[in-house]
Amino acid sequence: MMKGKCPEYFRNLLHAVMLLMCLSGMKPVMGADAQVTLSVSLVCGTDKPSPSFQYAGPVHQELQDKFTKIFKWEHYFLLTKKELNLPLVTGKKIRMSKDCELIFQVLEEGKVLQVQLLEPDESVRTLKHPLEPIWKEGELFVIAGDNKESAGDAWFLVIASAKPESKDSKASKGDPPDKESASRTP
Repeated sequence: MMKGKCPEYFRNLLHAVMLLMCLSGMKPVMGADAQVTLSVSLVCGTDKPSPSFQYAGPVHQELQDKFTKIFKWEHYFLLTKKELNLPLVTGKKIRMSKDCELIFQVLEEGKVLQVQLLEPDESVRTLKHPLEPIWKEGELFVIAGDNKESAGDAWFLVIASAKPESKDSKASKGDPPDKESASRTP
């Protein structure tokens, strides 16, 4: 009767779906126009309470607390912050300052974020990080170096997921992102 066949039908359907999921490897299908939105901040670490350079404001307190636990500098100042809409099939090039230009690309079917830092001396520094911990779990991807213009100071590129924030939280953090109209990489 129909009463006995219905559960068997659904059980067979469930088995078929599970088999298809296993065979496909459960890879998400992403269209050619898929993109990920990232927040990119250029930060300076210094022991000076008032820097001699132009800056956008202090970093938000959460980042200040994380950095003071990890790094040696006492103060961290936000130089530039941009929101980057990164296409998964191409890449984007952005300029954070006169000496800081970056090329972002997503590799390995959307699993890895590659950042190329174009140094003023024309050298290229390439770094990679898994994308999912940044995008979904809120992990920070931090790239750092010595500030050649100010002995003892350092610069940090902080790459994070661009999470939507309320107007109140943006105002209290002091670092609203700029919308970036970056060019696509050639």
